Amino acid sequence: MPYSYIFLCGQFAGIVNILIGVPSEHTRTKMQVQRESGKVGKYSGSVDCFFKIIKSHGIGFNGLFRPYTSMLIRNLFSFGFYFLTFEYLIKVLSPTGMRKDCTSVNLMLAGASSGIMFWLTGFPFDVIKTKIMADSLENPKFKGFIDCF
Repeated sequence: MPYSYIFLCGQFAGIVNILIGVPSEHTRTKMQVQRESGKVGKYSGSVDCFFKIIKSHGIGFNGLFRPYTSMLIRNLFSFGFYFLTFEYLIKVLSPTGMRKDCTSVNLMLAGASSGIMFWLTGFPFDVIKTKIMADSLENPKFKGFIDCF
């Protein structure tokens, strides 16, 4: 399979990941930042946070899925390079270029290197995603992805 297809497969996986990733990471981030001020938290737990966001702001791009764009951009790069790095290293490290002929150590090396590439390409976008997730839904400091730079 051409490397461009492998990269696209990774990007598709990143898009699919968003369906679960945005709601779960958004509620997790809201839970983490709610107690920074030392006050009693706004949410009693993740499920409470999830439903309160939906009730007050909806599911759409002003509510639960507000960080959608920033996570999409992160995932398109990160997952694409993750898949590409893994498949490239399997071909380089295997004597025949086939995964079935790769040793366990080489598979671990390919997987670890892919994970490093995931975060090298995605970390800047992950910071922006986290800023948007931690931002107030009532009085947002950031209008969107570009405002976080």
